[in-house]
Amino acid sequence: RTLSQTQDSILKNLIYPICAPPTCIAHLVIHFSRADNRPGSKGEDPGGKVLAADSNDGASDFFAPLNNDIFPDGFLIVHEVDGYEIGSAEEQRAMDLMESEIEDPEVVHRLRVIRYGDPRRYSMWFARAYAFKHFERLSIDVDFVVFCRPDMLWLMPAPTKSFFDDISLNRTRDIWVNALYYSDASDTFAFLPSLAAAKLYFSLHNLVRREVACLGGPALNQSVVEQVLTRRDITVDPDFWCKDDAEGWSEKILRKKLLTAGANVRYVHASAVILRPPSVPECQCSAPAYMSGWARIPNSHVPMMSCLMLDRLIKQGHNANSL
Repeated sequence: RTLSQTQDSILKNLIYPICAPPTCIAHLVIHFSRADNRPGSKGEDPGGKVLAADSNDGASDFFAPLNNDIFPDGFLIVHEVDGYEIGSAEEQRAMDLMESEIEDPEVVHRLRVIRYGDPRRYSMWFARAYAFKHFERLSIDVDFVVFCRPDMLWLMPAPTKSFFDDISLNRTRDIWVNALYYSDASDTFAFLPSLAAAKLYFSLHNLVRREVACLGGPALNQSVVEQVLTRRDITVDPDFWCKDDAEGWSEKILRKKLLTAGANVRYVHASAVILRPPSVPECQCSAPAYMSGWARIPNSHVPMMSCLMLDRLIKQGHNANSL
């Protein structure tokens, strides 16, 4: 929905600072769905509402024309994951296949609890693990990995790889996330200084460890979820229900997942914002709900001010990609 607005900033302000030619070759692995899944109301099916694809463009169409403008030939290699549309039968088959390859029955059971009990968020977590598995199959020799949502607009250059080389204390355990949150771990982007750190970040096994993922959080009704799981003959241990709604936030679950797996959660500032267009691009962190405390107040005024300035310019008719 927003790649036409964000792809140039991702190339210029994220990929290039981390992996600038001619000393580095960047591999861009894209997992792309043109459909989207929005949360429903508290009493609805936990699957949310799937919005049909509204574009015929593939992700590589957005990046390929720009390769020669920013990266010399051969210094940015695009790998498009064999994808599926969110909410499709192909997505369910991909989930079935990944479950069939897991030998631990308890892990499979706990994955299925989340898959059918909280399918909207599991779809997000699964998609990232699915893309990382595709990346591993490429057998690329890498020494730094970056995860980024495609709807992130990077207003200023990200920190360079040398910055993380100098400041990381443990390359195999340090995971750098958005400093927008004080105590949790935002899942909008992550800087991963090694392949080992990337494996911790994307692992579904770590997600379903006890005391990590739980059923609850926003727009999830326990009685409705229980009915869905009962119809599928899936039993749920009492410890799988969140103690309160706050425990079920994705950011809190991600931080628990990383810490339980032995990762060091580090925080880094970046002038990057999410674009969520209901009809025109809108900067998420300028929403009234954000200002009233729906999300935590950032521990730096820079992301907030950048976001507000961007929102104002977009509403004045500017294209975010040209700013």
